[in-house]
This record gives sequence, C-alpha cells and structure tokens, in this order.
Amino acid sequence: MKKTFILSAIAVLALSACNGLDQIPQNKYTDATYWANSDNLYNYVYRAYGQTFDATKHLFDINIVSDDAYGSQQTYSFRDISIGTAFDDSGEFGNIWSAAYQSLRSIHTILEHLPDASLTDAQKARVEAELRYLRAYNYYRMTVWYGDVQLFKENPSLEESRTGSRTAASEVRAYIHSELEDIQGKLPKNTDLPAGELGRATAGAAIALNARMYLYEGNYAKCASECEKLINGTSYGSYSLAPDYAQLFVDGYKGPEAIMTIGFSGTVSNVTRGWSINRYVPNSIGDGHANYSPTQELVNVYRKLDGSAAAAEDYADRDKRFYSTIVFNGAKVTFPAGKSISVKPDEGTTNVYTVYTKAADEAKVGDNNRVDSYAGPTNEDRTKTGYYQAKNYVASTVANNGNSYQTLMECRYAEILLAYAESKAKTGGMTVDVWNKTVKPIRERAGFDAAYCQMPSASGDALVDIIRDELRAECGLEGRRPIDLRRISLEKNPSLATSGGVYISHNPTGFNGDDGKPVTQTAAYATKFWFAVPKQQRLINPNLGFNPGWTE
Repeated sequence: MKKTFILSAIAVLALSACNGLDQIPQNKYTDATYWANSDNLYNYVYRAYGQTFDATKHLFDINIVSDDAYGSQQTYSFRDISIGTAFDDSGEFGNIWSAAYQSLRSIHTILEHLPDASLTDAQKARVEAELRYLRAYNYYRMTVWYGDVQLFKENPSLEESRTGSRTAASEVRAYIHSELEDIQGKLPKNTDLPAGELGRATAGAAIALNARMYLYEGNYAKCASECEKLINGTSYGSYSLAPDYAQLFVDGYKGPEAIMTIGFSGTVSNVTRGWSINRYVPNSIGDGHANYSPTQELVNVYRKLDGSAAAAEDYADRDKRFYSTIVFNGAKVTFPAGKSISVKPDEGTTNVYTVYTKAADEAKVGDNNRVDSYAGPTNEDRTKTGYYQAKNYVASTVANNGNSYQTLMECRYAEILLAYAESKAKTGGMTVDVWNKTVKPIRERAGFDAAYCQMPSASGDALVDIIRDELRAECGLEGRRPIDLRRISLEKNPSLATSGGVYISHNPTGFNGDDGKPVTQTAAYATKFWFAVPKQQRLINPNLGFNPGWTE
C-alpha cells in the first residue's frame, strides 16, 4: 500500500473553501504541483544522493570496523563494535539502519510522483534508473551489515513497516542483481555526462556495484563477467587509470578512473554540502580530537619499491600510495588554508610543518603548539598508533570549521581491475595477459621496480592473497577494507553467517614508542560478523527479531 508523502517544510497542501468549492491556492505548492515542478523534483533527487552517501560514516569512520584503523572515544560507537563491547542499542547500529530507510523513503517518494513531473520521457527514464541504482546501493550496504532486512520496493504503509518481517539476504541480493542488470542500459555512459552532472549514476556505476555484490558473495565467475564489461570495451563507458595516484585524492578528481563519486557543492567559505576532515588529520591542525588512527598492520602492507617488506618505521622509498594514505613520524603536512594555526612552519616555508608523532622528536622542536605525538593508550585526542590519515586531506579545501567540499571517490576503475584479477585467480583463469592489464599497471603507478610489477610465480590461494593485499594498499582508508575483510573471513569460515561469531580477533599495533616497544591498544578487536538489529527498531517491530550472535 502506498502512502502519499508530503514535505511539510517545503510543500504544503492547503485547501480553501469558496462557494462550497475547494480552490487550489495560488501562492503555495500543493502535493501535485510541487512534484510537477522539475526543479523541486531534481532537488529531492539530489537529496536522495546525499542521504545515500554519508562520507563520514561510510568512507571514514567505518574503517574502524576493520584492522586498518583503531577508533577513539570520539567514535566510541564504532570502536565498541570493533572491540566487541557494543550492545544492540549502540548508536551506529541504529544510525546506519535508520539512514538507509530514510533514504529509501525519499527514493520511493520520488518514484511515486515521477509520472507527475514536467520532464520528457527520456528524462523520467533516466531519473528512475538513477533512483533504482541508489535503492540497490542502500540494500547492498544493508545486507552486508545486517544480512536479512526488510525489502520494500515502494513506501510501505505504517502497518507494514511495524509488522513486516525481514526478507532473506539471498532474496535481497537477487533483487539487487536484477535491478542493476536491468538499469545498466538505461543509465548514461560516463563519457556522455556534462561536467555539471559528474557524480550522478552511470551505466558503469551500476556494473561496478553489481560486480562488488558478486565479489562479496564469492560468485567470481559473475564478478569477472561484470568487470569485463568495463575492461574489454566502451559500450558502458570509457575508463582508465589516472597517471598519478596522489591526484585522485587532492583536487576532487573527476577523470576516467572515477566510476562513482560523492559530489559536494559550495565554496570554502560557504559549504552547502561538505564533510569534515578535521578529526582525521594531525591533531595540531585538526580540532583536538582524533576519530581514529591507522594501524601498523595497514602500514606494513605498503612495501619498499623493490617489492620487499619494509622494516618497522622505515618510511623511505615506499610504495607511492603510502605517502598519499599515511601521515607518519617525520612526514611533512601543509597547513589548512582556511584555518588559523599556531604551529610554527618549518624553516624556509610559510605553510608546511614536519609532523612528529614520537614525543621525544616533537619535544626537540620546542613548539608548545604541536600536539601530534603519541601520548599513551588513554589519550583520546591524539593518535593512538603513531599514525594519522593523509588521504583526502587537501589544505586548500579546508574551511575554518574544518569542512571540505572536494569530491570523494566512492568507486574507481582500479577496484574493477583488482576485482577482475582476484576473480580470475579464484577461478583458475589468471594469465600473464590478465595480470598485465590489471595488477601490473597498478603497481607501475605505485612506483615499484619493473621486476616486482611482473606476474609472480605464485598460484592458487597464495596468488589470491597477493592480489587482495594489493587491493588493501590501493584502497586503504577508503571504506573498502571492512567489507573485504568480512567476505574473506566468511570464505574461510562459512559458519560465521549462522553463528554471527567474531571475525576480527587480535590486538592492533602501532609504531615503536619512545621506549622502543610496539604501541598496543587498550582493547583488542573482537568484531562480530553481523551488526545487531537495532533495539529501537525491534521495539517498534518485534517481528524483526535478532541477528545470529545477538540476544537480549
């Protein structure tokens, strides 16, 4: 049953009586006239995009629910999830669930009123396909975190929302695949988008999301088939690697590597839709609170340029991606352009300073305004591992409140190449030719020596692990690792799906502190496979039940 949804803040249905007849008001929108206005409809479409893609939760803080980052008190809900102390009423379980269904309500409301819009048939068909992509994306994320979820294909009645049971994850995923396969030919190619529309869904985005879902499910043949649509032709768009990895994260990259971006608008002084980098960068130029810190385990993934493993705290001649991802002891960082900073710059510069995350090194500078160094496991403001995040920090885009407006990568072509390489390795189809058009160019871009860029002699699971490590380095701190780690853990232990047991269980480490000993965290990872069905949702609808591993 459909429910008419009226935006009380901007659309008012007001009926007046005159001579016994209802009259349409001339100075206010009715529910019908609101949706007939194309500007109103597109504003609501863009709102649905914004609801679907929350940069803080889904690209940044979600990294805490993996072995790539360790959270602080500032992100206690995510940290509690990662260390196994969360309850079913913990904030993020409910926040992520509610946000998805709020986005779905917006999507279904627009779809309901789309026939009334003053658009051409072609424009309506495109908007419908975009909204179906956003709906599939929301369900993709929901079924990864929660498994079985309520599957609505239109806005439910109040009764349906409060009494309906959850749909099996397998059925939800089948629906996702059917939707994404159907809309691939109904969305424009990336090469057909004008500059002002970059960030809207394309055929390539639908294919990439379908490949992600197949990869998560372990359906490697299907994943490879989807990837080939983007690798072996231009029927669905034209994609290629950017020549410089660093540029992907410093100027709102919108080139041929971008498959799906999260767009932001406004200026540094007037951000109309932005995101905050304030709590990820070094403390001296942030806001005094570190949301999370990259782990030594992630740092170790970035090898020396000859392909050898780097020694602890050997930060020279590393994989180029390391310098775009990690702020380490001795790294140089540019001051935010829009903020007043008291830190003294390095000699000979006006806006660059060397970050010292070791207390002894920082003390030698003699600048009391520097507060980046590790200060023990109980300090919740500074790094807890000896590292900060570098990726997506661009000094010239930071406003005085710490917000940025630059475009962020949600999905890019490098992921497709590595998903294809992994799928081929898993199905026995990895050849030198496949390697040379997937992993090799990615390693070459990372600056590795020619010998390390060649296909290794490894085979089977050993080769798969090599490719998965490549994916971890390529997409470090981009929100991918939590999902990749889950699918890899499930592959090795299928019982996790029914037991809901712990799939990350170890104590994350950091660099060697001033005492020469490895920094360890105050609590070890003990992350359950499923997110809990939020308690507040179960109180509204008892038929939602519990996820495996969660009880009263």
